[in-house]
Amino acid sequence: MKTTGGTRWRGALGYNSPFMRLLENITNLLLLNFWMLLTSLPVVTLGAAMMAGDRTATRIRGGQNALVTRDYFAAFREALKQGVAWTGLVALAIALFWLDFRYLGRVAITLRLAAFNLLAIMAVVAVLVACLLVTYLSHYDESLRHAARNCVIILTHHVGWVALLALTTLLPLILLEAGPVGWWTLLYWFSFLGLGVAAWGRSVIFAQLVRRFAPAATNKGETHDR
Repeated sequence: MKTTGGTRWRGALGYNSPFMRLLENITNLLLLNFWMLLTSLPVVTLGAAMMAGDRTATRIRGGQNALVTRDYFAAFREALKQGVAWTGLVALAIALFWLDFRYLGRVAITLRLAAFNLLAIMAVVAVLVACLLVTYLSHYDESLRHAARNCVIILTHHVGWVALLALTTLLPLILLEAGPVGWWTLLYWFSFLGLGVAAWGRSVIFAQLVRRFAPAATNKGETHDR
């Protein structure tokens, strides 16, 4: 029996068709990006916004009948305390590293190169752990200290995946080096879709990490959501 063009179009535009699911996901990410952007404006809530975004993106990606606004703000309220603490620790770390690098010139020349290399390694590790910690806490109900320790352990065993997760968040910042054109591009990217896409990307990569550091739980089909 021949399939007419009208039948093909009706199939493509059906509620459960791949095309409609794609449009639904794009719409959800646009809405998720809006809420993440809005709740990040106080700056101190950046960590909570990222945690809530990651958790909501996981629900969207898993087809769990996510209601973006409801799920996002439920996750945001739950993550607020740890998110603010994460933001404060990141700000403190940035300040300390900035001061260390600023006054590195006062160190004796014989020690300067070794001190610079050590600080650079510590900075990279801190960035990787901080990026992983956000997504980890969006999935596991643990104290900040315990979660940070687990993230360090995961980093030592799966540094490639953790680096990829961090790049998902930080790579667009390369546009800052492109001058005004890059700045405007970055502004538009994060204003409309960038935060949602980053949360989605972290969700996908973290799912791969879970399969590696918690294979037993994954094989049993257990959920890792908080």
